[in-house]
Amino acid sequence: MSRIFLVIFSCIITLTAQAQVKLYRQLPELPLSQVFMVEVRQGGNDFMPLFTYSLPVTERVLVTKNEHITMFGFEPESGPAEIRITSAEGKKLDESKVELVNRMYEGVSVSFYDGAMILKLTRPRKQLFIRLKDDPGNPLNIFADPVAETQLHPDAKVVRFAASSRPYIQENQYDRYTVPNDVDVVYIEDGALIKGTIHTDAGRSKPLRIMGQGMVIGNGGILHGPSNIPYNAVVATRGIGNSIEGITVMKSRHFSMDIGEEGHIDNVKLFGYAYNNDGIVAGKNSLIENSFFKVNDDHIKLYNDSITVRNCVFYVQTNGAVLQFAWNKVDPGDFCLVEQCEVVAVEYTGCGDPMESDGGLAHCFISLREEEEEGRSLTGTTVRNILIQGQLLRFMGINGYSFKGINVKGLKIENVNVMIPPSDYSWIYTKDNYSAEICFSNVVFGNRAVDASDFKISGDVTLKFDKVSIPFNGKMK
Repeated sequence: MSRIFLVIFSCIITLTAQAQVKLYRQLPELPLSQVFMVEVRQGGNDFMPLFTYSLPVTERVLVTKNEHITMFGFEPESGPAEIRITSAEGKKLDESKVELVNRMYEGVSVSFYDGAMILKLTRPRKQLFIRLKDDPGNPLNIFADPVAETQLHPDAKVVRFAASSRPYIQENQYDRYTVPNDVDVVYIEDGALIKGTIHTDAGRSKPLRIMGQGMVIGNGGILHGPSNIPYNAVVATRGIGNSIEGITVMKSRHFSMDIGEEGHIDNVKLFGYAYNNDGIVAGKNSLIENSFFKVNDDHIKLYNDSITVRNCVFYVQTNGAVLQFAWNKVDPGDFCLVEQCEVVAVEYTGCGDPMESDGGLAHCFISLREEEEEGRSLTGTTVRNILIQGQLLRFMGINGYSFKGINVKGLKIENVNVMIPPSDYSWIYTKDNYSAEICFSNVVFGNRAVDASDFKISGDVTLKFDKVSIPFNGKMK
């Protein structure tokens, strides 16, 4: 390593209920936005400026050209947080020029005053996506975090990455900081930037918590293919009951996060723009909640049983699926639940059909591709209370046709509002002795209920439709 940076100590993290807005310290090396100025206040105090970053997207040709990001913390007991957004170029912002795209959050209001956009939030854990109507290539992401964090045991052993004017550069194999097995917590402060990866070590027997408001960013360009999986940015697969809370991952060299059995991921923010920039792989009985995904491959891989995903926001770029149930040899996770989520944008440009081509088979909201192993099944999973903005190419692609086949049993799709109908049919294929049964309840494409005409099927496929056509417009807390 280029410099010594680890301080291990025992501590208790305590916070007062009287906490006002928490302004985060500046992250090193990241350029500041020349498009947006963002300020925040609480309780009638003066507006205070936030560091707003602008990261150029050079990995692929995408809609986003520069990613603008700002973040802060607040406690609702001290009153709502007000955010003022102005143009750094002096342009007047009004409802004809800028929009808050999110529709599902409770406790968020929008107004305009004196050329500025004003957002009012009554509670934190919000990932707000702001879009200029004439310049979608410069989106603004505002992350409002809670100040209060999970309290640590008095004897917890903590590795702290303190705020610094220089990044913490990992130079070991795979750009890796390997967490010692006696450490309980890795804390990445606001204002701390880690260039590289964080991994648990073999032999870990107790849960690890990775937390804070700092950032982990790839120490170099994307690395493709399965041989580069060790470059996944944050990996907490050793041990049971690990958690990851609050941090941001930018431009990982491979996947963004991987957590083991009974893991908990809360309020993380994941950005990636290249093929193999997947989001999260989670172990069985894991919970993923209150998180933001803007990656360019599969957002969440439901490869293990009893994973719950809730209150998450997805920005879909050109590659991968939002929910990926299987790819190649993977056995799909059973009894998973995905609920109360919103897709705020879709950029897909192509999605194939395995009966006609192999291109882009995962470019849909729900994907399952099975091969090489027989006897695989997807059982008892529910996807419900979902709002999808932007136009999907295909809603679903389940391929049990090209290879060994797949059984789908008791898959329920409930209360899903696809605001713009997909441009093409979904496909569901089985063969030989395999079958698929899927129940759609109050699933709406545009202004009509989904029906059999939206699907191309092959093999033993049973689709059941409850044609009640009430567009879901529920809320996330």
